[in-house]
Amino acid sequence: KIGIGKVADAFLVDKGHKDGAEIHTVTTNGIIIIWNYNTHKLVTLLIARPQQIKRYYIEYGLPVPVEIVKVASQHKKQGYHTI
Repeated sequence: KIGIGKVADAFLVDKGHKDGAEIHTVTTNGIIIIWNYNTHKLVTLLIARPQQIKRYYIEYGLPVPVEIVKVASQHKKQGYHTI
């Protein structure tokens, strides 16, 4: 078990989903929590891949959190992919 961790950052993501935009919350343990922006309902929890974390920060012009990316890399090496 890896645990959820603490909230590091959250990003508004709109990919044109029929239910509207989502809030993607990145945690210190490399987990992404996805909520629907309009309904505030939980959509899913993901064990993030390193590139996935980098993409959020790069798209928003923020520095990539190296420690969270390292955690995500460890998860990938250990074969973690679902919660």
